[in-house]
Amino acid sequence: MKSQTQFAPALSCRAAVTAAIAALALSGCANYIGIKSDKTLAQPQQFESSQSIPAQGGQWPAFDWASQFGDPQLQKLIDEALDGNPTIAQAQARIAKASSYIETSKSALYPKANASYSWTRELYSANGLFPAPYGGSWYSENNVLASASWDLDLWGKNRQRLAQAVSAQRAAEAEMQQARITLAASVART
Repeated sequence: MKSQTQFAPALSCRAAVTAAIAALALSGCANYIGIKSDKTLAQPQQFESSQSIPAQGGQWPAFDWASQFGDPQLQKLIDEALDGNPTIAQAQARIAKASSYIETSKSALYPKANASYSWTRELYSANGLFPAPYGGSWYSENNVLASASWDLDLWGKNRQRLAQAVSAQRAAEAEMQQARITLAASVART
């Protein structure tokens, strides 16, 4: 009896291996002639927001979209939720930061001029290191420094930084609009 139970796992293993070999052999016999797809890749112009959202013209929904439901209390609740919301405040801070990057990037495109002036007045001690006529008299020193520079943007590095800063500001504005709409929709849904 023991000998038959010992051979049962070996037979099931052999059957599985035989089935796998047969499946591989039959898959090699498939004929793919004439099989082709009539599908083409979509062009990026098909996905522009002005075409996919024609009624909006690619713009964000209006801030008073909740008024279409005819419930003035809903609009007040949404306005209350938006006022002082920390997520909206963070988004506004990111917009302000991006705007400052734009101004910094713009400044690199223009010439720079610096000027400084300093005036030092000193009384030399009569009992000090310097003898008369310097000792016991006042000494004044005037310094004027002026410089000008201009970074010629021949390879477009500064213009590229400006374009990146503008893109960052637009992305921050989109994030703020998304936060406003998400919050307003949550209030309306609730």
